[in-house]
Amino acid sequence: MGIFDFLKNKNVVESGEVADLFFGNVREKLDERSNVLVKNEAEVLREIKKGFDDFYVFVEEKLAILEGVDIESKKEHERVKLLVRQGLDKYVDFVRGLLKDLKALEKNDLDVFSREVSEVFDVFEMRSYKVYDRATYLIGDEMSSVRSGIRKFRADLIKVLKKNKKLIENLEVVRSVELKLSEVEKVEADLKNFRRGIEENNVKIDDGKKKIRELEVEVEVIKKGSEYILNLERREGIEIFWARLDDEITKLRGLIDFKKLASVVHGNQKEFEFVKNYRDFFVLEFSRDGGSGIIELFKSLNMRVVEIEAQIFLIKKMKRELDEESKIVVEDSTISKLEEVKKISEKIKELEIDNVRIGGRLKEFGLKLEGLKVEVVEEMRNVFN
Repeated sequence: MGIFDFLKNKNVVESGEVADLFFGNVREKLDERSNVLVKNEAEVLREIKKGFDDFYVFVEEKLAILEGVDIESKKEHERVKLLVRQGLDKYVDFVRGLLKDLKALEKNDLDVFSREVSEVFDVFEMRSYKVYDRATYLIGDEMSSVRSGIRKFRADLIKVLKKNKKLIENLEVVRSVELKLSEVEKVEADLKNFRRGIEENNVKIDDGKKKIRELEVEVEVIKKGSEYILNLERREGIEIFWARLDDEITKLRGLIDFKKLASVVHGNQKEFEFVKNYRDFFVLEFSRDGGSGIIELFKSLNMRVVEIEAQIFLIKKMKRELDEESKIVVEDSTISKLEEVKKISEKIKELEIDNVRIGGRLKEFGLKLEGLKVEVVEEMRNVFN
């Protein structure tokens, strides 16, 4: 029982499991079968080459006879003899072209040779039949001898090729299988690269998660330290101080009657614009000049500013205290570590997405590999039948 006899009653190999079962020794079996087929091919090609050598000698002898024909001695009109001479010369040229094309054929590949040789003979017949008919008017026997010899050689060649049709088909299948095996090797290499890519990503993901755990532990240790707690209390105090400062700035704005002030300066465009900007963008304008501009305007208008000046003095005093307190607050060391945790987490997500993408390619190429193996086993069954 042959290695593929179990498949003879199946129309197709139904799953990759059967292919996998017998795929392991396909290369070995293919090489064994290929060696036998190549040996048989070499024997057939030797027979064909010998036939060609004999054919070349035969045709050259016949051409020498044709070229030696004395057309001028024929009893016929000169115009007729001229046409016959032209036809003869042209036919000889076509025959020599045939010999040249046949000698140029690849004779180391029976499959390629079987396809190309028929084309060469077909082209010769198509080109030469008109001039052949013209030349046979006066030299029919000599022309017929050449033509019959060419056709007999072609017929003998066809018999040899038909006799070895199964060999040619098997050689074609073997070469097809070899190409598929090369593709199998490429797909297997791609699969290996995909798996390696996933493994490398998994290592990076594990390293990233480990680093995140380390950073989170460091953050927890820092948060439990007395220095961090003290610094946090100072920050909370500063935030409270800022809120109080904002309240005082809001109180200052309430002390200024912008409506009354605008009615007083409405005749002066520059002063009116100043009042309008201060009213609409109070915090911005106050932070820019510290209230000096509005105080000068009040004084220039002889308006009461004592309460406003006292409030501005209080705000400036609070701001100085806030600046001094801020100087002793150090940067929160957990922030940079938590930012690093965020970056690593984003990178892990990218790697996980990449793994999904590679996993899809892995599945796609796995199915492709399974299909190729099935095709190889199917074609190998044909070779061994």
